Amino acid sequence: MNNEVYAHFIDNSSHGDDALLTRELGPDSFLDVVLDGVSMGDGGHASRLTKEKLESGNISSLSDVIQLLSESNDELYQTTHGYSLTTSTAALKLGNILYVANVGDSPGYLLREGEIIELATMDKGARVNEITNAVGISPSFSCHTYEIELKPNDKVVLVTDGISDNLYEDEIARTVSNEGTPQEAVYALENLLREKKNSNTGRHDFFESFKDDDATAIIRYFVAAEPIPDKKYYQFGDNYSSKDIIEPLAQELGDAFSRYNMDNLARHLDWVIESNFRGIGRLSEDNVLHLIDEFRKYAVEADPTKAGIVYDKLGEGFSRIIT
Repeated sequence: MNNEVYAHFIDNSSHGDDALLTRELGPDSFLDVVLDGVSMGDGGHASRLTKEKLESGNISSLSDVIQLLSESNDELYQTTHGYSLTTSTAALKLGNILYVANVGDSPGYLLREGEIIELATMDKGARVNEITNAVGISPSFSCHTYEIELKPNDKVVLVTDGISDNLYEDEIARTVSNEGTPQEAVYALENLLREKKNSNTGRHDFFESFKDDDATAIIRYFVAAEPIPDKKYYQFGDNYSSKDIIEPLAQELGDAFSRYNMDNLARHLDWVIESNFRGIGRLSEDNVLHLIDEFRKYAVEADPTKAGIVYDKLGEGFSRIIT
């Protein structure tokens, strides 16, 4: 199962202590992490340090993730003696298996056919806002782990408590499940949080009023998508293919989209041209728009404005093709 599509948001306007990481490790593996630095100390330092270790370290198994968390814990404890702390909920996908390592109170959920599966064990104390474990809290590191096989149409949601202390689990699940894409789910979650803040409404079992805190979420959909045909590169006109149009836009693609595969996209678009437009001569405006629509099926926008610029450049390139 491929990594499919994801989106995220982070609002650090309250304390500046949250961090997130989305790291693609391969076509069927990734590491997603949300971190919430404890605001009573230097939490921002703890969350950033832990993110940097997970971002740069070699990872091929859950034990690698735990080792990097342990190294961060040791460094933080040795230098701050429990003053600089962070939660961490890390989801590692290898093939069809999702592995989770968590410490602290940042929840993770898997949404499957109306069911909410908790991926993280909460290290909460008896008092509101009290946590019993965190990265940097002790000279010896410990965390919770979880493992589950993924299925098509699963949705994975990682959040910090700026979200989970204000929204019930079923509110988060309903909001994410009702949207067609992770980006739409992110927008809906942000809007719901904004509504709660404007009405000063929180969870009745926590604060009742809205808890003003940093808020972070990573949402990933494992869509049962139509596979991209595994076709060779075709040549059109004077040895010209979709790859020649897409490859020069590599940097712009990286800035505009959170999910895409350049080689697969080029092969797929060449296949569409070969199947539908071979021999018609220069592509019409409708033909070009059709190709851009095909491109959009397999790429997830991170920045709509920058994506629009890419679509314009793709259109210019495709309009020069003669089949």
